[in-house]
Amino acid sequence: MLLYGALDGRRERVQTQESVTRFELLAETAQSQVRPRISGWLSVIEPQTVTLMTDRGELYARTYGALDGAEDAPWALVFHGGPGSSGEQVQDIACELSLAGYRVVTPDLYAHGESAGQITTLGGAETEDVLAWVEWVMGADASAQIVLMGQDEGALAVLMAAAQGMPGAVKAVATDSAYPDAALRARALMRENGFSEEGLDMMLLRTAYQAINGVPLESGLFERLSDVKVPLLVMHGTGDQDVPAWHSEDIALAVGENAELYYVEGAGHGMARYVDPKGYYDALIGFFDRATQRLSDTP
Repeated sequence: MLLYGALDGRRERVQTQESVTRFELLAETAQSQVRPRISGWLSVIEPQTVTLMTDRGELYARTYGALDGAEDAPWALVFHGGPGSSGEQVQDIACELSLAGYRVVTPDLYAHGESAGQITTLGGAETEDVLAWVEWVMGADASAQIVLMGQDEGALAVLMAAAQGMPGAVKAVATDSAYPDAALRARALMRENGFSEEGLDMMLLRTAYQAINGVPLESGLFERLSDVKVPLLVMHGTGDQDVPAWHSEDIALAVGENAELYYVEGAGHGMARYVDPKGYYDALIGFFDRATQRLSDTP
C-alpha cells in the first residue's frame, strides 16, 4: 500500500509503526531479487569508469549509457548510502533509469568504494562531491539536463547541494531514506554500535569533519530547505527503524510547494524499492520525466 504526495499529519503513525516482517529484507536478499534484470541490462550496456580530481582527492564513478543509445538523453547522478557502501549499491537504480532512457552516473562518495579519503562526514562534506559531479556532467555535455538521486548519506548530500543553489541544468532532486543533518545520523550510528552519544560532537563533528574540511560541521539544514527551488521528490519506507519516515515528511514540509512525498508502507531503511518496485520506479521515473519534459504533467 502506498501513501503518495499527502502531507496530512502522518508523523505520529509513521514514527511508531513496526516494520512488517515480510518486508525485513537483508540487503543481499534484496539485491538477488533484481540481479537477473541487471544481468540482462549489463549484457547490452557496458559500464565505463571515470575519475575526477578534487581538492579533497580523487573521486571515482561508473557511468552507464541510456538503453536506447540516445546521445541527447538526460543525465541521472545517483548517490549511494552510508558507511561501507559504494556506487555499486545503487546499480539496480541505475539499471531502471538506463532502461527508461537516462545516462546514469553512480559515484563513490568521498571515503567510500574506490574514491579517496578515510573519514566520511555522513553527507555533510559530500555535498562537494555532488557539486563536482554536476560540474563534470556539464563539462561533458554543454546542453545537459541533470537529475539527482540520493539515498541515506547520499540523500543529505543532494539536499544540501540543492539548498546551496543548483545550476539551471539540474532539473530535479529525489531522495530515499533521507535524514535532515549529519549529526542526527551520527547519533543513531553511535547508539547502534553501543557508544554513548556524550562525546559525539567532539569526536565526529569537531574532529573528523574539521580535519577534512578545515571548518566545523554545518548543521541546521532545515533552516535552509526553503532555499530548494528545484522540484523535490522525498521517498521513504514507513517501517524504517534507522531513520524514521517522519524525517522525510518534515523535509518535504520545510521545502514547501516544490516537494512531493512518497511513502512505501512497511518498508525498512533503504528497502522501499524492493518492497514495491513497480510503484517506486513509476513514481521516481515519472517525476524525473516530468522535470526533464519527457512526460507532461497534464493527463
